[in-house]
Amino acid sequence: SIIKSFKLLQKYHDEWREIGPAPSDKKEELWDRFKAATDKINQRRKDHYKDVQEDQQKNYEAKLQLIGQVEEILANPNDSLKDWQKNTQKINNLFKLWKSTGRAPRAKNDEVWEKFKGLMDSFFESKRAFFNELKDEQTNNYNLKLDLCINAEALKDSEDWKNTTNELIKLQKEWKKIGPVPRRNSDKIWKRFRSACDHFFNRKSEYYKNIHVVEDENLKKKKEIIKAIRAYKVANNKEKDLKAIKEFQRQWLEIGFVPFKEKDTIQDEYRDVIDKLISTMDINKIELTKA
Repeated sequence: SIIKSFKLLQKYHDEWREIGPAPSDKKEELWDRFKAATDKINQRRKDHYKDVQEDQQKNYEAKLQLIGQVEEILANPNDSLKDWQKNTQKINNLFKLWKSTGRAPRAKNDEVWEKFKGLMDSFFESKRAFFNELKDEQTNNYNLKLDLCINAEALKDSEDWKNTTNELIKLQKEWKKIGPVPRRNSDKIWKRFRSACDHFFNRKSEYYKNIHVVEDENLKKKKEIIKAIRAYKVANNKEKDLKAIKEFQRQWLEIGFVPFKEKDTIQDEYRDVIDKLISTMDINKIELTKA
């Protein structure tokens, strides 16, 4: 791991500085050896990020091409149901390609996504307007429900439990507002929509079924940190004490959720012990913030 090795390197540099001087006849030899290893690690890190940047630039160029293809579709009018079905499939295929394409450079990633999403939204808004004008209400209803199926299927494998739940509930409410579809399609399209929703909610249920075990373990970990804070012996060394406080804070933030009924109690206990520890140190809040 490039990132892990770089973090370890910083740690070793800190330890190097903390160790006292070596014999003068060995000092330069040791430093040259240590620096040579450091230079190799730093070079690997530079090479890694260079490769990442190159990949992201390629992704950016690929996404610009996808945007161009969507623009071409939008430039041609859809005069029939067949046109809309054909171009909807093209848009969905382009969206699949988009999702399989990696991130663009950070400064451009959101920009190209907003452009692509705006074009897709424009297409589907135009499609909805077209179907709203159709005289055959059941055919219109069928195509509206087909869009909901596609949206539900795009969400069914999501692990953003809260937001996806809200989105699927919203889709279900929209489904209920839409009138009947042709009888020959009614059962099939309902099963398709329900299958996508059930797939997500079954996965969500399985996830939360075992979450109490994880939360109980997180609670134990947080109690151990509180215990360690209480046991910490102030070093009367500002740099060392600041480092210890920041490490306690880092460990605490890295731990996930605890049982809801314990959340406030354990958080209050942590704040109490950390505040008491800070009050025994020669550290002010400004120094703690800048550390």
